[in-house]
Amino acid sequence: MMANGLPRVRLCSSEPAARARWRHDLGANAEIVADSDRAETFADAAIDVVVSDAVFVDLSAGIPGRVFIGEPAGLVPADACLPPDYCARELVQTVCLVAEIVRLRRIQQRDSQRIEQLDDFAHRDALTGLLNRRGWDSSLRKLRPQDLPACLALVDLDHFKLCNDLHGWSASDVVLAGVGAALQASTRSGDAAARWGGDEFALFLCNIPEPAVGETMKRLLRSLLDVNVPEAQQYRVQASIGYAVLAEPHELDHLAAIFAACQSALRIAKSAGGNIAERASWPQPD
Repeated sequence: MMANGLPRVRLCSSEPAARARWRHDLGANAEIVADSDRAETFADAAIDVVVSDAVFVDLSAGIPGRVFIGEPAGLVPADACLPPDYCARELVQTVCLVAEIVRLRRIQQRDSQRIEQLDDFAHRDALTGLLNRRGWDSSLRKLRPQDLPACLALVDLDHFKLCNDLHGWSASDVVLAGVGAALQASTRSGDAAARWGGDEFALFLCNIPEPAVGETMKRLLRSLLDVNVPEAQQYRVQASIGYAVLAEPHELDHLAAIFAACQSALRIAKSAGGNIAERASWPQPD
């Protein structure tokens, strides 16, 4: 609503006489923003209510309230309907009521957006923009058998302490942010990429055929080698990966064990000198 508390109204009718009547009946009880000779759809936050004698066709969230005047030929997508022989007080009360509904609707939408933003912040690592552990756990709880075959991978930067020693923590943070961007770029919709802690990261790639997993891990290693950080010129980014392939639905019930198997594979990759993707021994033999 306007600062004066009046609802902001747009009048829509092909009949100039109808628009003139509505303007007169609303009088000083509304701020007439504009009028039009045709029914339109609006998403203008500067309008609270549209009054029209034509049927609206857009029910998008966030558009102004709608007051229809006439004899509907069926279900009318409007917030309120008035007959052609309405009285002026009915129009004023209806427009004010719909304007209040719109005000509350917009507050609810803003609050919902804020809640979504706060929820996203709570599930993301501030430095890299990747999921944090809470976000990772939440993402994995949503996995379904339809997401298989899949790959769970743990990524650990090689010789990262050297970067800290040579360039300091500030440059190291820039490296981590660059790695986060590279990992995010390697994911698709439905995948998950998280910063597990320090210079350790986790990936879950859905719907990836088992024969393609090995080459995907190699591409990931190459993409990390391409991360260029001017603030840390003496440190070349590279990583070790321990990964496992999930093919059967029941394996989704053993993610903790698969994660541990990936950790073991990661240790093997690092002990071999790094810049290696090592497949975990999973399923583990009896």
